[in-house]
Amino acid sequence: KILAVEDDPCARELLAIIFKREDYDVIESRMVPKCCLGWAGKFDLILLDLGLPTMTATRLCGASKQIPAAFVF
Repeated sequence: KILAVEDDPCARELLAIIFKREDYDVIESRMVPKCCLGWAGKFDLILLDLGLPTMTATRLCGASKQIPAAFVF
């Protein structure tokens, strides 16, 4: 299961399309607060936008040790 966090709807949709074509279950979120609630152990990969308007991805990664794998773009 993959979590894609991206505030740009076109980029978020493109990520989802790419991974869904490879049969991954993709959860999309445009903001960090929505996706932060209870994510520990729920995702195999988290794709984070580096410049989110509400919270930067680098700050989020530093605040959570529970992320199994994160790719910041």
